[in-house]
Amino acid sequence: MRFWKRLFTLILAAVMLFSVSGCGFLNYDTFSNAFDGHGSGGTKFGDMEYVHPEVDEIRSKVDSICDMLDSDAGYSDVADALDEFYTLYWNFYTMYTLAEIRSDLNTSDKYYGREYDYCSGEEANVTTMFTELMVACANSSLSAKLDSRYFGGILAENYSGSYETGFEKLNSLYARESALLTQYRSLLVEFYDCADQDEAYRTYNPDMCQIYIDLVKVRRQIAEECGYSSYEEMAYEQFGREYSPDDIAEYIAAIKKYIVPLLSEARDSDILSDAYYSLRDSEPEDSLAVVKAAVSSMDTTFSRSMDFMESCELYDISDSPNKLETSYVVYIDDYNAPFLFVKSTGYEEDILSIAHEFGHFTDSYENFDMNSNLDTSETLSQGMEYMLLCNLSSKKLASRLTDYKMTDTLFLYSNQGCFNEFEHRVFALPESELTVDKVNSIYAECALEFGFGDDYGDVLGLSWIDVSHFFDYPFYVISYCVSDSAAFSMYCMELDKAGSGLDTYLRVLDDAENMDFLELLDSAGMGSPITADTIKEIAEVIADKLELSA
Repeated sequence: MRFWKRLFTLILAAVMLFSVSGCGFLNYDTFSNAFDGHGSGGTKFGDMEYVHPEVDEIRSKVDSICDMLDSDAGYSDVADALDEFYTLYWNFYTMYTLAEIRSDLNTSDKYYGREYDYCSGEEANVTTMFTELMVACANSSLSAKLDSRYFGGILAENYSGSYETGFEKLNSLYARESALLTQYRSLLVEFYDCADQDEAYRTYNPDMCQIYIDLVKVRRQIAEECGYSSYEEMAYEQFGREYSPDDIAEYIAAIKKYIVPLLSEARDSDILSDAYYSLRDSEPEDSLAVVKAAVSSMDTTFSRSMDFMESCELYDISDSPNKLETSYVVYIDDYNAPFLFVKSTGYEEDILSIAHEFGHFTDSYENFDMNSNLDTSETLSQGMEYMLLCNLSSKKLASRLTDYKMTDTLFLYSNQGCFNEFEHRVFALPESELTVDKVNSIYAECALEFGFGDDYGDVLGLSWIDVSHFFDYPFYVISYCVSDSAAFSMYCMELDKAGSGLDTYLRVLDDAENMDFLELLDSAGMGSPITADTIKEIAEVIADKLELSA
């Protein structure tokens, strides 16, 4: 395996080692002390001050430490300097996150928009400096002592080697990727301002599609520099997956065979529209109250997480007109605090959206954001939705939300399966065929195969450009399907025996930071989620719930 491949793939693991403390350098001798308490020390989100991060300070500190290592400085001096570096390092990401949240809360706020763009543009430089420092530590006379005391054995194994000039090229590619993403986000804000969605697709597709094509080219080069045969392979490893694209081929085929026909039947019989239109109005705070009551009745783990979220005001579920149309949970490193962001619709579907993100919030809070496995994370968020359905006090609300969730699950598999197929086919194209027309035609083909041919009329092939995952998180989307398969298994357990699915959920939550995804599921007594039989069983349960023909 090439040095740069090792360097790139292990950097995420190294970063995770420090994310627990927010600031300061993680000392393995005092590892347990890092977990003495959860959260922000009582600091409310509104009191978290944003200060423009000076990347030059990080550069200066890295240069200083490298000079110290070259001059054989004493261990304690180097350790003190490393503490100072990590304070600056995590503060950068804290400010980056604060800028992102506040920009998303009010997209018309030019100050935070500029600050977010600045941090986004500098992230590649910061990542470069982090890696440069790891390489310098690994190749210094203090390597063994630093490794045993601070790095838990990853330093010498993964960062020793020459600091190749090729890294400059890699950094340049990441900077190019960041610049393209900034262009995309600017156009996306303009896109959302358009009143006529079809016209917005026609207007913005050429430019946004070209940005996507340029991103595909850049990411292919990044994968090549890191020693991968394809960017898809690199992305799967980056997300910590234990399976490959080939491993899920039958799983995807089963979605087409068992799920897509059910979605078509639900549409044709009006079950899909009835499930949606039966949902009632619900103010954001009322939706949160429903989630709070349900999760608090499940386990003290959830009530503890909810109390922290509310007391420190680490959430925003408003439907403000200037708020970005998205939902997520992000971690504020310096405060050891997650933040929950949901753009409410004003209907009962918000209950499930809040529950989903609260699953992420609890995982991040309980595990100090140390769960680095994407599929596990998404299993805990989607599992929270299913557990909520089984623990609502109102049977009528539970019935409405269950019908909605079942139809939404059909849509999820068909939609995300379509998205996964689209990405797979585009990244496999030879460069000569990477054109706007070709990319759009591929999306139209995929949409037809997965049952969306009648959704967008003559703009069908143009209608993918507002799916930000294609741009920001390539090859992420299949995890929505795979993790839902695991979460649905918990749901089936809960339906068969009250409390059994919840017990499994809590076991997965407890072990999330210690095991890989498939190993974790096996340990919890669950089967593999990526088989054709799994999809067939899910289809049968949904068909029964919605009275469809399986």
